[in-house]
Amino acid sequence: LDPGRHRLPDPHLLPDADRAVDRVRRALLGRERICVHGHDDADGVTATTIVTEALAQLGTEALTYIPDRRTEGHGLNRGEIDRLNGEGVRLIVTVDSCVSDVREIEYARSVGIDVVVTDHHEIPPTLPPAAAIVNPKLEHGAYPYRLMAGAGVALRFAVEPWTGPACKAVVVEP
Repeated sequence: LDPGRHRLPDPHLLPDADRAVDRVRRALLGRERICVHGHDDADGVTATTIVTEALAQLGTEALTYIPDRRTEGHGLNRGEIDRLNGEGVRLIVTVDSCVSDVREIEYARSVGIDVVVTDHHEIPPTLPPAAAIVNPKLEHGAYPYRLMAGAGVALRFAVEPWTGPACKAVVVEP
């Protein structure tokens, strides 16, 4: 058995992967505050850790937030967006959630926060106005594995595009 990453498909085949990487690159170069918004299950916590660690390796300390589904529901919420806006966050990267959060992402945009969605859930009839939506279930993607977990999408987005030959890694000096 040889499960090495060299056998995985090119992460740039994921829908919007390049747009997502470009938006994160701009945030890193502009020293914008970034928050990784997770989900409170094993998949979501793992995905949050993957993206947060990848951003740390690129030179930024991202905030993390995992809402309590019992009191805040699933996905983004206005209270969280207002709090993050007050802390100077200009980019939220979601993991394992938010492909259906149209109103919340519209609200985030209205207060000056871009959102990059990484998710694996079913595609809703209306997509949110995110800076990018990285979800292998989107029709315009060419990634061969559509049934990935959220942590798998996070891994392919957070690690591979930054180190692959098609994208120069960005490292921000502290």
